[in-house]
Order: sequence, then structure tokens, then C-alpha cells
Amino acid sequence: MADSLDFEHRYTSGVIAWAPEDEPTDAEIEAVLDAFEDTAWAGLEPDRYAWAAVLHRERGGGAHVHILAARCDLETGRSLNIAPPGWEKTFGPLRDAFNHEHGWARPDDPARARVEQPGHRAYIEAARLRAGLRLEASPRDLIRDYLLQRVEHGMVRNRADVVSALREAGLEVPRQGKDYLTALDPETGDRWRLKGGLYGENFDRERFDRAAAEAAGERETGDRGVDRERAGAARRELAARREERAAFHRARYGGGDRQGTRVAGQGVATALDRRPEPLARFLRRKLGDDALAVEEHPEPDRDPSPN
Repeated sequence: MADSLDFEHRYTSGVIAWAPEDEPTDAEIEAVLDAFEDTAWAGLEPDRYAWAAVLHRERGGGAHVHILAARCDLETGRSLNIAPPGWEKTFGPLRDAFNHEHGWARPDDPARARVEQPGHRAYIEAARLRAGLRLEASPRDLIRDYLLQRVEHGMVRNRADVVSALREAGLEVPRQGKDYLTALDPETGDRWRLKGGLYGENFDRERFDRAAAEAAGERETGDRGVDRERAGAARRELAARREERAAFHRARYGGGDRQGTRVAGQGVATALDRRPEPLARFLRRKLGDDALAVEEHPEPDRDPSPN
């Protein structure tokens, strides 16, 4: 479906992951995917979107699900992006609700905070390291090592000390966010956004020591355990976010007045009204997926050539 679209952006992809110690059951994973679907396409009937989810079980008990969704409303043919800017505000409550209900590991748990978040380039460098290639340190690496040295010697203990240390090194700090700093080289104009516990407003020496202990194999269990109160608050926030998204979808794509709906674990139940039904939907409903004509593309993974 995604390959057949002529949009610039034809699909949205993502990953839902569990820590090894969570050991989610198949039923629990299905429940998360049902909630994800109800959130991503709130207000739309199940036959108006196309998506796939692939489960990977990892050694050691971990699991993750790769998700791919065609960016299209199948009834109107209009582009449909389930992860627009600010998507975290919608899917964050969903994540929090399940984590608190099951006592699963939480990415926002302070005990799990990394001293520095590596960013995309770090993953590329890690791949090269595995191939045995030598790499020069990036500016972010140099800044991190400079600060960590001062942390280890007790010269940097909090966010204010981090900023002072950067300024002593000749760098400016034009922006300070909740979980990041922006460092600027006044001589070249180069700037770097630095994310992670080391640069957060709540950084302290004790948290750094905890992270170092975890890296040495002394990981703490963190803020785990079932919390019904926090789970309930997350569920209420999720319900409000779903209603906002459903209202947007109904305004943009129409529909939402049919009685058919997805029943968790039972596929799709459809009740037709008297509106004209699109031919593609009628054929799929009557004849199944074999009724859909598939156009063979010589190179389906490439974007269409410009006219």
C-alpha cells in the first residue's frame, strides 16, 4: 500500500520496545498494539488505514515491535500522518499507562538516565567501531570528556557548574532547556545541542555516580512496580488526547458515523449505512484481499521519478 502512494512521504515507521526484565506476554503485547491502533487512528474506521506490526523476541527476554503505517486515508486518498510534530504528547500517556499498570521499565525513570544521549551519529560510529575502524572524536565527544573529567574530580556537581565549565573553555551557552544545553563556539559560529543527564537542569553528582555504577554492572532496579493511581491519571490523559485526535480526523477526513468498529482480538465488525460505498472497499468486503489489483513495479522501493 505504501509503495503505491505518490506522496513524498509514503509511510510512517516506529518501534515499541520492552526492557529484558519486562518479559511481556503475547497477550500483553496485543493489548499494547490494540491501544496503539485506537490512539493512532482515533475516530477512523479500521478499513480506512493500512499498517503492519512485526514482533521480535530478543535473547535475554527483551522484545520489540516494528510498526509501519501507510500515510494515507484509504477512503479519501488524502495524506494521513499518525506522528505529526508533537506526537509525544499523544503517545506518552499510552506508554505511561501500560508501564504503571504492569510495573514495566520506564524510559523516564531517573535511575535509567544516561549521562549523555548519543544521538544518530553515535550509532553510526558504533557500527564503524564494530568494523574495526578508527574514529576521530567529534566536538560533542570532546565536550563530554572535558566535562566528565571535571565531574570525576569534583569540579562539576550541578547544571550551573556545567555551564561555568563550558564558559571557562571559551564556549557560550545561548540556550538551556530542561534536558539539554546548546554550546556555541563564538570563533566559528558552530553550535551543538547537547542532550542527556549530564546536561539536564536536574543534573547532580549523585546521579552521575549511579550511572557509572550501572555501567559497571551494578544497575539499580529503578522506579518499578505497579502504580494504579499514576496509571489512572495516564489513562485519563490518553482519553483526552484520543478525543482531540478523533475530532481532527473527523474534520479532515469525514466519517466516524458508522457503527462498525474494531473489537480487540476479534478482527473487524462492519455495519453499513446508506452512504455510497467506495468500490475498493466493496470488493475487499465481498471478495477479500484477492480482490485488490496489485500493480507490479520494476523498482517498488524507489520514489516515483519526477515528471
